[in-house]
Amino acid sequence: METPDIIKKVDQDRKDGYRPSVMLLLTCEKKLLIFFAKEYQQWVFTQTGVENGETFEQALIRLINDEVGTYIIDKFTEPLTLIGEKKSAFPNRVQGSKDMRTDDGEEITMIGKMYYIFSGGISDTRIDVSKSIFADSFFLNAKEAEFVFNNMLQVNKKEVFIHALKSLVSKGLVV
Repeated sequence: METPDIIKKVDQDRKDGYRPSVMLLLTCEKKLLIFFAKEYQQWVFTQTGVENGETFEQALIRLINDEVGTYIIDKFTEPLTLIGEKKSAFPNRVQGSKDMRTDDGEEITMIGKMYYIFSGGISDTRIDVSKSIFADSFFLNAKEAEFVFNNMLQVNKKEVFIHALKSLVSKGLVV
């Protein structure tokens, strides 16, 4: 997909009330890297919203810089690849609690998120969480990751994470 098409697609997501977001799933030796977000007291994937006029690549670079640390770039063994998409509506009680703008400046009430799921292989399992925003990290096989995600309290996030995990498993990136 060319850059103008991506920007149009994510702006259409906004117009539909869904904040476009990128999620980055890192793998090594057929295992999935998850991080512990102390602020939320849960295991997570790295993710961030796609800003107005921003491409997926720009959002992913910002995500790496802001959350994981640029040292991880030297560990990449393959290009980041879009492996899935997942639309997630917020529960009714929080729909409309946040606003966003389209690229034309139109104010839109956010009803959920549209996740664009990317994967990337890294060369080793040594992760320096001191260079990240996270408290801890761990590599999990598919069964371990499924157990962790099935025990999440946030239903929508659980569905997105399970979907992302299934995308990795279906492509043979995690076993």
